[in-house]
Amino acid sequence: MDSVEKSIKPSMTPKSLQAVYVVTAIWICSVVAGTMLLAKYSSSPGSAAGPPHSWPAIPGFPRQSSRPSLMMFVHPKCPCSRASINELARLTARCRDRMDLTALFVVPPGCPPDWHKSALWENANAIPGLRVIDDQGGRLASAFGITTSGHCLVYDAGEKLIFSGGITSGRGHEGDSLGQAIVTGIALQSAVNGSHECATYGCPLTAKIHQTN
Repeated sequence: MDSVEKSIKPSMTPKSLQAVYVVTAIWICSVVAGTMLLAKYSSSPGSAAGPPHSWPAIPGFPRQSSRPSLMMFVHPKCPCSRASINELARLTARCRDRMDLTALFVVPPGCPPDWHKSALWENANAIPGLRVIDDQGGRLASAFGITTSGHCLVYDAGEKLIFSGGITSGRGHEGDSLGQAIVTGIALQSAVNGSHECATYGCPLTAKIHQTN
């Protein structure tokens, strides 16, 4: 072992050691900066929505029933929305007997009609009790004033808006969140005082994200 150390030490000149220290320092700074940027991105919400306070009259898109209605608007290829769909699955399992639940996959203008058929689309279609439809050109998203993937709206039995926001606590984060707790409370209590808002964490619905899944 001593002979090995002796053979190494002479080859490490002061300049070589200095270069090693510099490279190590740069690497550490890069890792720290990357971690900080990732944390900032994951906690940065999308743009705020401006949904109508009452259910709008939209040709071809009436209310399903007189029960409360939840809609989630989804960008088919938003990586952040995988968590939103997974949380929607859990929410649907608890609330499908008490409210109508719909996932609307937005196809940005200029994209092929079947562009929305991604892994997220397949995952949503596998959720029992969830209605899944495609929103060609973002017509419905525009009518409801939604701009961020993963944004949910809940209208009560009287067609009044009572919730607007996301059901995750960050981009791609699964687990308990304020939005999910509010929506669950609405479904289980069948009534809520006033309206509630939460931040939504996802990509812009009009972003032309190109990926294979």
